[in-house]
Amino acid sequence: MGTNCAPLVADLFLYTYEKEFIQNLQKQRKFDELKCFNNTSRYLDDILTIDNPAFELYKNEIYPQELTLNKANLSNTETPFLDLNIKIVNGKIHTSVYDKRDDFGFNIVNFPWLDGDVPRLPSYGIYISQLIRYARACTDILDFHSRNLQITKKLLGQGFRFHKLVKTFWKFYKNYSQLLLKFGSIHATEYITMGITQPVFYGDMINKIKRIKGRQHNHRKCVRIIKRLLYRGYDPNVTRRTLGLVLDQSTVLYKRILETCTLTDCDDGTP
Repeated sequence: MGTNCAPLVADLFLYTYEKEFIQNLQKQRKFDELKCFNNTSRYLDDILTIDNPAFELYKNEIYPQELTLNKANLSNTETPFLDLNIKIVNGKIHTSVYDKRDDFGFNIVNFPWLDGDVPRLPSYGIYISQLIRYARACTDILDFHSRNLQITKKLLGQGFRFHKLVKTFWKFYKNYSQLLLKFGSIHATEYITMGITQPVFYGDMINKIKRIKGRQHNHRKCVRIIKRLLYRGYDPNVTRRTLGLVLDQSTVLYKRILETCTLTDCDDGTP
């Protein structure tokens, strides 16, 4: 079964038995049993059956004796199926993303490292594709945030830039807003605050502040930059820490910016 067509052959092999079983139920007019199998489906060698007590009774009649069926889930109210984790909560189906690689005891390299010779712009499209996947798979917004935090933490560690991830999320938010409607009316800044991992400091903010550091009216320009970044979902604690890397914290300019941007109450360990 190591040939390229093996999955298709196996799929057709199992289909012939399933088709014959369903046709026999129709001939015997066992419509209640047929109705039970409406929520039973198979993808290659993975079978998902929901609220079907008849499957356990008829499984030996469906497939040949040489074929052994192993129950993969331990609980009758929760199971992984393909890339979904399906759970019954208060009588309703709750889905989230399932990735068996999360159970591995080592890191998996499945996204590009931007330190190498990789086109940068298309690489951020990978982030959008994963956001689409998460939005479609997750029933609860907390699961969506959890996956978003996980992938952005990994991408930041592989050379991706925070401000570009934020910009990419805004693009996803505008172009695929229909996928987020099930989570309620939530602004993009809340998604960014709750779902994107924050870096130690903001590289783009350092560059912007350095460019205007010695110019006239630099206080007003710094405040405008910081307020715009905070609106985009930048964390106040990290923003304050980043500002301290560019400006001397004992200067009047630094203190005025903190007061104007209401960053003085942020406790991030910065003196």
